[in-house]
Amino acid sequence: MFKYILQRFILDILYFPLWWYTRGFTRTIKFALRSVADAERQIALGIWLKAMFKPMFQDYTWEGRMVSFFMRIMLLIFKIVMFGAWVIGAILIIIAWTGLPIIAVWLLWLAFRI
Repeated sequence: MFKYILQRFILDILYFPLWWYTRGFTRTIKFALRSVADAERQIALGIWLKAMFKPMFQDYTWEGRMVSFFMRIMLLIFKIVMFGAWVIGAILIIIAWTGLPIIAVWLLWLAFRI
């Protein structure tokens, strides 16, 4: 039994980098893309762009149109910044996924070199 456990442990250690940079990497990319798509759906940038020139609260006076236009501009800027931060976060997750094992091996090498 000890021999089997030792073999599995060694095989898992050898298989880990292959899994990390193939199947694990594709899962991470799918997660990041799904996360960005969900964020876009929650922020609803397309709907805000379509409704840009429609008055808010059915106020069709020129003052109402002007206030709603500038209010929507401010909200649209905020939403674009939020969405951009989300995309940058997803990209950082992908970069961290690729670099984490390399950094871990480098830190182990620094710790054990004497």
